[in-house]
Amino acid sequence: MANCLLGYRNWAARGALSGGSWRASRPLARLQDIVLAKVARSTDATTGSTIVLVDLGVARPVRIMGVVGHNLGLAATQRWRGATSQANLTAAPGYDSGAEAVWRGTDTPDLNTDEAGEPIHRPVALSVAAADQSWRWWRLDIADTGNAAGYVELGYLMLWAAWQPTRNFSYGKSLGLETGTIREESIGLVETHDRRASRRTEKFAIENLLPADAKIALRIERERDLDRPMFWLPNPAAPEEWLDRAFLARMTVLGPLDNPTLRRERSVWDLREVAGG
Repeated sequence: MANCLLGYRNWAARGALSGGSWRASRPLARLQDIVLAKVARSTDATTGSTIVLVDLGVARPVRIMGVVGHNLGLAATQRWRGATSQANLTAAPGYDSGAEAVWRGTDTPDLNTDEAGEPIHRPVALSVAAADQSWRWWRLDIADTGNAAGYVELGYLMLWAAWQPTRNFSYGKSLGLETGTIREESIGLVETHDRRASRRTEKFAIENLLPADAKIALRIERERDLDRPMFWLPNPAAPEEWLDRAFLARMTVLGPLDNPTLRRERSVWDLREVAGG
């Protein structure tokens, strides 16, 4: 098991987007909208139409790449490249993930869909670099020419700077679900429900922090506060778990940096999934 990753700056949210062929009613700009229902839609499913270029202006460190929300099929692949210039994205990329499956392990679109045709989790196309990749230009190529809809839809685009603590989270981490469904019961004990989406939650602590890690943890909390999104990836080495366990999140409280023992600090985290829209 690899130590967790916590994405804390999404450079893609402020980058200049271009490339591909996208419908005017659902343009590329939607990839920067945190309202996840606002997706970008390609004009067709050909590979020339399903390209996204990102100019960050200057080189930025990126560890986690991905898209939250998509309609990609089982055979779909993603390829992420980073470079010093737009031309070098294809001529001489400094980073190239290669073609990677969107659906990992035994996960499939069908297994992520309930009997009403609704997704159980908002699917994430996710790729993780082994170390920080600092490049100004990025390119995402989606290959899903057999998409049943005849086009590709993509949600929130991510190029995260991420923190990987030297020591992993402690035993006792808790993954839960928080539902918005309302249940009412009549006098005759008949139940009625107003079904609403559920959200994942994660509570954990990172103990015995090294001084450098404690400094980063405190700065992340102050920078992100309760309003700015983050990305939680508990095990970067287990892509077969990502659909269920990795998610876009916000902090519900700003956890303390405390000292349970002499000269040993602990950082406490309470995250809730961003699932609106």
